[in-house]
Amino acid sequence: MIAPVASPAAQNRRKGPHLLQDDRVMSILTGLVIVVAMVTLAQRSDELLSFFFREAPAQVAPQNDEAEVVAGGSTIIDVLANDLNLAPADAANVRIVVSPACGAVEATDGGVLYVASDRCEGKQIFAYCVARGDSCPTASVIVTITPAGPRAALVHASARG
Repeated sequence: MIAPVASPAAQNRRKGPHLLQDDRVMSILTGLVIVVAMVTLAQRSDELLSFFFREAPAQVAPQNDEAEVVAGGSTIIDVLANDLNLAPADAANVRIVVSPACGAVEATDGGVLYVASDRCEGKQIFAYCVARGDSCPTASVIVTITPAGPRAALVHASARG
């Protein structure tokens, strides 16, 4: 013998009034989840907008620099200290684009090392750029080289007497 199958309405009547209460609880919980989600989105709206509407990063704007060194000496120049619109990764992207007429210059992490020859005097100029993508905007550095002080002469004195 096949057991009779109750209709869905009959099944709901057997469950009693709990079904109606379960639907209300679920509606309330769903509403709470939606409110929490909206508050979270409102707090992070800048992050979300920047994710969907990415703006191109601002162009790096290197600024000219000045430094001083004694002939025969060296100095590390923090060329990025006054530059505008830098990102942390830009420190590794400093490139020397024009070498000085006297002395040597080498890019370091975020700066440049300038080594003045013993024969260098006056002002030396070189240029660097900060590479980002296909662009590499440049700035100049003027290094004033002062002569080294007089070298101490070895004096040999002998006492005769």
